[in-house]
Amino acid sequence: MPLTHLPQEEILHVSPHQCRLLAPEHSLTLHLTEQIASLLAQTHRVMAQAKFPRDAFRALGLLLLAEEGVGYEVLLTGLYSPDAVWSAVLQNWSLSVPAFQEELNRKQAYLASLQKGAMEAEMQQIRRAVKGRAGVAPILERAGFGWMVQTHYKNGYVLCPTQEASESLERRKMLNHTQW
Repeated sequence: MPLTHLPQEEILHVSPHQCRLLAPEHSLTLHLTEQIASLLAQTHRVMAQAKFPRDAFRALGLLLLAEEGVGYEVLLTGLYSPDAVWSAVLQNWSLSVPAFQEELNRKQAYLASLQKGAMEAEMQQIRRAVKGRAGVAPILERAGFGWMVQTHYKNGYVLCPTQEASESLERRKMLNHTQW
């Protein structure tokens, strides 16, 4: 279904001001119900688009929100938060939503109480959502978003532009500077 025919409350528009990964001439549209991410040009032409499984879509949202990287506790909280809490995080475009912070505190206490084997099982859920076959990383790569997921100091993950996307962005910046 084309994005223009979707009810507006199901669509979240993300601007370059909200997400450092977006070039100034791009925007990102997240269809919350269908879990579809679309990278759009200024002309509203679709540059990249993908449908994500639930956990991968939530991980993508958290990675987009946490520009400096997102820790395992935050990822796990996002995966298991009630839909109303998750919706509030996206609608406010913030991890500081009180209901999410309450969920995060509960998840941190839960993780602190786990034995090593049980902790590893929880980490597997995160790895599957981020790097598994149907995770964020391979979906972004296959769809051509120009983003990749990197391990963040063994504490979580961070979303970064791919080498090609970084070089393209640098070339655009150089062209803009030489036009003045």
